[in-house]
Amino acid sequence: MGRVLAFTSGKGGVGKTTIAANVAFGLAAKNRKVALVDLDIGLRNLDLVMGLENKVVYHIGDVLQGICRLKQALIKDVRCSNLAFLPGIIQDCDTITSDGVDEVITQLKREFDYVIIDSPAGLESGFKYALRCADEVFLVVNPEICSIRDAALVKEHILSFYNKHVHLIVNRTRKRNFLQKHYFSTEDIEEMLMLEAIGELPNDEQIIYYINKGEILTDKRLPISKAIGEICNHIIEWDGECSYAK
Repeated sequence: MGRVLAFTSGKGGVGKTTIAANVAFGLAAKNRKVALVDLDIGLRNLDLVMGLENKVVYHIGDVLQGICRLKQALIKDVRCSNLAFLPGIIQDCDTITSDGVDEVITQLKREFDYVIIDSPAGLESGFKYALRCADEVFLVVNPEICSIRDAALVKEHILSFYNKHVHLIVNRTRKRNFLQKHYFSTEDIEEMLMLEAIGELPNDEQIIYYINKGEILTDKRLPISKAIGEICNHIIEWDGECSYAK
């Protein structure tokens, strides 16, 4: 059975969806079978980040309503044959239930090494569905006070109600000497959230170019690409595997 990794955050706009997409692609590129699931119900964006919006025919709501089979809704990424994408829905769907989502994720776990869920920010219904299924949770935070405070609330909710292992990813970091007196370093955030960061992604304005084109951050010249690769290596090593492609 595969492992379910949920990516979440306390507030929107911190880069959670972009990180989830690129970690999924990175694991697939290392010869792991990966399913990427959009559970940000009502605010679907993962298809845009993946550059697959024009290939969406069915979504998870269609699967749960019996309109199509799960395999029909899955989109194979032509850039990497090991990666499949299950789109989310744009409008609210009363037929989406915790039990229904659990069944879909269970089916994916039978076929894939990793099921990566893009959970909505905050404590929305999609967050609750994702956390029920998750084996590991990745909490994405920016070095700003609002993001940190909201992340702290989400972390406490996860530990209190779901008892899941939470991993910290700090996104959009800058050099320590940048506005040093008023800027939170990764070490500051680790202390405030009482979590150890397993990923530290540098701020880079070039990323907007890739996101807007629906391209994955595969350019090894980008520091963020190296950081994504290190997160993928951590995930694989936790499962007792070698971090290189077979």
